[in-house]
Amino acid sequence: MKRDGASTGKLPFLSPGTGGRERGETIIFFFPIAVIAGFAVIKFGISFDWYRWIVREDGPVENITALVYGLAFLLALSATVVFYRGQERVPGGLYALFSAGLFTMCMEEISWGQRIFGVQSPEFFRHYNDQQEINLHNFFTRYYLHAFYIVVGFYGSFGSRLLSPRIRGRFSSLMRLIVFDRCLFFYFFPVFAFYLYFDHVSRLEISLFGAPVLFKRYIHAKDQEPAELLLSLGFLLFTAINRYRQSAGPARRRATVYSLPLQEPKNDHKRNKMPLLR
Repeated sequence: MKRDGASTGKLPFLSPGTGGRERGETIIFFFPIAVIAGFAVIKFGISFDWYRWIVREDGPVENITALVYGLAFLLALSATVVFYRGQERVPGGLYALFSAGLFTMCMEEISWGQRIFGVQSPEFFRHYNDQQEINLHNFFTRYYLHAFYIVVGFYGSFGSRLLSPRIRGRFSSLMRLIVFDRCLFFYFFPVFAFYLYFDHVSRLEISLFGAPVLFKRYIHAKDQEPAELLLSLGFLLFTAINRYRQSAGPARRRATVYSLPLQEPKNDHKRNKMPLLR
């Protein structure tokens, strides 16, 4: 009897047989490229003033980013609850921390609702916060904050590629929870590339040529907003994929997202050449 995607623990649009899995991976992989192209058309082809309005502080892009982080937080929180109900305390603990991180990112994007509710900054924040706002990230120097984005972007882009097949096989249960799928590459790479250029490559250009070659001509400081939007979408997709795997697992192990095989069974290798979302 042929089983559908839900019964096998695979996403319906990523299931084998009709090329659905490959099409799904392709759509996920190239979607951020289309987003970047759309921003580029607005920036260079339509109106740079319009682009600056879209990516401004508390603008549409920043608010959408906060919303996406909020959705990712809710998915991660629901996964955490299922883990604990199934007595899966290790993954439950990991996802509790992950949920807290997503919630913090969401609230930091909107300064914990300060401007939404018209809250005045306390004296402490006015004195020590770079932007005199109620948030945490502006307590750090720009260098450390950008270094954080570089590390996260690098890990999200290349983490799965740096691990040997032996490690991935031996610790497959853990890999499901902490390693991002390869089709999410372009959700994490832009934020890595932007901050790497902004803080390091541009300085090298100044030392070599006396001025940045790309900065202010093609790259602007507020380009961080589209890159951070894609980062939030990467976290949302990663959480949604793992949440689906969790709910679509075998009934007796429904709480265990990592109980699903990391790769297709060996005897099915010829029939299904590509493992699901490696």
